[in-house]
Amino acid sequence: MFGSYQLTDRDREILEEIQREDDEADAAYLNNPCGSTLKYGNLAWKGPIEHVMIQIDYMEQNQYYGHREYSIPYSGSSGQKPGYADIVNTLTNEIFEIKPDNPQGRAAGEAEVQNYVIKANLFCPILNASISPIWRKGFGYQPRYLNYPLNPTLSIEAKLTAPGVIVYDYVSRNPATQPIVIPQNIADKLKRFLQEAAKNLNGITPEIILEILKKPEYKEILIYIKTTVVGAVVAIFVGTIVEDFITAGAGMWNDVQSVLLAYKLIRIARKIPI
Repeated sequence: MFGSYQLTDRDREILEEIQREDDEADAAYLNNPCGSTLKYGNLAWKGPIEHVMIQIDYMEQNQYYGHREYSIPYSGSSGQKPGYADIVNTLTNEIFEIKPDNPQGRAAGEAEVQNYVIKANLFCPILNASISPIWRKGFGYQPRYLNYPLNPTLSIEAKLTAPGVIVYDYVSRNPATQPIVIPQNIADKLKRFLQEAAKNLNGITPEIILEILKKPEYKEILIYIKTTVVGAVVAIFVGTIVEDFITAGAGMWNDVQSVLLAYKLIRIARKIPI
């Protein structure tokens, strides 16, 4: 039964630190027409599972400067409302769009990223002019292979097909997808946690996640998350947690909330001292 754990002073400090980060992210967005709207995962999540996994993976690879759903004024389809670029790097001033790898997706990606670059240069301040004096189409993206939750024999292949356009497709499970294999005992513990969490997904608060991670039987999960290579944690852990939702019979396989749960779990675990 969750909710009976008594928070320590250090526990409260961890939760307060996360809340401050969320509040600062929200305030930065409200006070600036340009900015990351969903960086910390405390607002509504959008998009299919492939889309969100690629975004989070980029954020892990580009901590502090990688942003998702970046608001750019007057870049929406009507030209009157803001649009939201899929990925923005505020260190290199690069903008990316994510699309399925087909002719329509590539064409749409090129048109959308071009629009975002134009509008960003009109309405968004440059934060690191020494690297680039203008907003530009992104070019700093290497091919990535992420777990495809709906078919364990496949990987999601994400690659740059044109400046600023990241496309994804499905390929036979690439060895690069899982440079670290989750031990079976940890996978089993995750599955038990997911089965419990799935009963009331919206009720899984940061306090409950912290409570779970502080239990002796979940210490292995805590250690694993804290010691997994940054970047690999998303390609492996997020994909696996979604796969476990499927195999646990939670009925959540197509719900981005499962990825949000994984990201919250990772975020809290990294702050807990071993």
